[in-house]
Amino acid sequence: MSQALPRCRALVCALVLLGGLAVAVSAVDGACDTSFGLTSFSYNNIHFISHSWLDADSHIRMAPGGRPPNASEVAPPQNALGQAQAMHKETVTLVDPQSKIAVSFSTSFAFTMTTGRKSTSAGDGIAFIVVPVEEAVETIPGGHEVTGPNYDVISSAQWNLLAVQLHKLDTKSDLQLGGDRTNFSGSSTASTNVDDLLTDGAVAVAWIDFDARTSQLQVRVSNTTTRPVAPVVDRKLDLAGVFLEKMFIGFSTPVWVTVHWWNFTSSCLGSQLPKDISTSTQSSSTTFFPFTMLNDTKADDPSGKELIILVASVLAGALLLLLLLCYVLVKICRIVKARRRLVRGPVHGADQGPRIFAYKDLSLATQGFNSNALLGRGGFGSVYKGTLEGGTPVAVKRIEPNNAKNGERQFIAEVASIGRLRHRNLVQLQGWCHEKGELLLVYDFMPNGSLDRLLFGKQRAVFPWESRFNIVQGVASALAYLHVGWEKQVVHRDVKASNVLLDHNYQPRLGDFGLARMVDHNKAPLSTTVAGTYGYLAPEIAYTGKATDKTDVFSFGALALEVACGRRPIERKLPPDEINLVDWVWGLHSKGELLNAVDSRLQRGTFDTIQVATVLSVGLLCSHPDPTTRPHMRQVVQILRGDFGCPPVPATKPIVIHQPQQSLHDPRGPSLTNNKSRVADSSSSLLNSGRSVSTTDSSTSTSSQSPLHQGPSSHLPTQDNSR
Repeated sequence: MSQALPRCRALVCALVLLGGLAVAVSAVDGACDTSFGLTSFSYNNIHFISHSWLDADSHIRMAPGGRPPNASEVAPPQNALGQAQAMHKETVTLVDPQSKIAVSFSTSFAFTMTTGRKSTSAGDGIAFIVVPVEEAVETIPGGHEVTGPNYDVISSAQWNLLAVQLHKLDTKSDLQLGGDRTNFSGSSTASTNVDDLLTDGAVAVAWIDFDARTSQLQVRVSNTTTRPVAPVVDRKLDLAGVFLEKMFIGFSTPVWVTVHWWNFTSSCLGSQLPKDISTSTQSSSTTFFPFTMLNDTKADDPSGKELIILVASVLAGALLLLLLLCYVLVKICRIVKARRRLVRGPVHGADQGPRIFAYKDLSLATQGFNSNALLGRGGFGSVYKGTLEGGTPVAVKRIEPNNAKNGERQFIAEVASIGRLRHRNLVQLQGWCHEKGELLLVYDFMPNGSLDRLLFGKQRAVFPWESRFNIVQGVASALAYLHVGWEKQVVHRDVKASNVLLDHNYQPRLGDFGLARMVDHNKAPLSTTVAGTYGYLAPEIAYTGKATDKTDVFSFGALALEVACGRRPIERKLPPDEINLVDWVWGLHSKGELLNAVDSRLQRGTFDTIQVATVLSVGLLCSHPDPTTRPHMRQVVQILRGDFGCPPVPATKPIVIHQPQQSLHDPRGPSLTNNKSRVADSSSSLLNSGRSVSTTDSSTSTSSQSPLHQGPSSHLPTQDNSR
């Protein structure tokens, strides 16, 4: 056991590390994800390469050959090509490093063209560019033509270039540059006239989406923040051969353009198309947003939040899975530890008594503990029918591993107690096995099952009175042996019909000693947890928490009434005054109708009336509320055998107030000076102190005797402690 716990801890640590690795791998899988939303720009996030600068409103201003409108703006750098260019400072991953395919991306931005002319002309516009180097316009051959009057999309695998142009058209020109190009007129699927949207001084919003799953590139343009349903460009592009893993993104223009805000997202999680950040959550109706309102609409942009929620959900799910795996592993470790504890050595107390069986022999006898051999299940395990070599039938109780702690205690109790007990009315323990982490007990096989199955089974055959009386006598004899006939007193604690088994001759055998306790004779009982079965439990257990021979006597009384009446101790479907069997019989006795309690299936004339009355009376005496008034089991045996007559039974059920400090094992019994649990007859007065109130009906005088209580003596015999 000392090594089991560290090993379990090591397994838990390993699982935590694996979980962390899984989270790390998932983080690597999302390494090509990029997302930003810029409602204002700065020199920290934008590289102003040529003819571009940051204006006073923190917007990108691009003006080839132009000058800043006021002295507060920094003069833009110049180039000889007359192209203005501004790029995002950080590269983005556009090729999945694992699959080597282009990733999906979505971008949107708002811009305004300012030409100073009354109308814009062909070529006026802006290009969204994806390039391998920031200075692409200057360094790539033909780079100065990424904006021009002819084409809307340029993709070049030779120069790793993609340019999506938003500009006025000149359909007369047919300039060719080594690349794959398409113009608006050839691929537009929208009814919108893009020329009307790109007017001087008007704010335009563009959406560019590439879905890597379908290789579809779509472009949308509007003068509002409402995303159009139909694209103006919709075409297939194989960008896997165009993009490098890391690319720069930005804008290029040959005219005066102001970029007001810019959003970009990319994703390689299943190459799914990221939801565009700029998609408006407002009404779908088309509304024009002046320039001053565009920044405000981006503040409520939901896509960034959605991405955060997505990432958080994935991480939360991974954490939940990790915790679940940890829980399962801890449970497995506990079972492993329990099994190792079971096999670490011989069970103390199980080295005496019955023989030791080999596990393989018992497994063979039960056909590998086959479900077809299952006889029933108990609180600590299952019982299987088996056949030993030679043809001897046995019952094998298999203690469940998850009940290892309590099961081992029960195992020890049965081996140490019943293993050395010898009585014709006790189930004989043949042997035990403690191998392969298993605890197995081997008993004599009882072919006629349990008493409760005989009385209350589906067939419910009429069980003759002679057999019932024999069973009551046999159980009484077994309990008398346990209480006073062995070297120690054995308190069974669970006497009930299901623990009385019947052999081939219907002789009763009391079994299931899993709750049994052994104490030295004449010693006070130890306090214990309340154990037993409702309906058979003595009432004082709830107050004292102590199991004694007198609590076994109460259980026997309930069992005797159950056998005679043919009904269970608790029947919840009956009327309230008939639910509890003991109380119901007390009620019939108080009305002088005791024989009406007999099982209705037993017809008058088929049973001995004196025997039936004796069993019912003994059942009431044993079920007396005052434990000190109950007879001992040896006295019960003598009464049932006819050696002595049955003493009188109180006419009504006595009322007893139990107080927990009373010792039920006090050999002196109740007295006036120690008056904590007491029954008074009609001649007793109530104590003024009120410490104990016990009353019976005036008809319970000890001098009165029912005609049913005939015999050689009207008093209980003296307790015989001889062995």
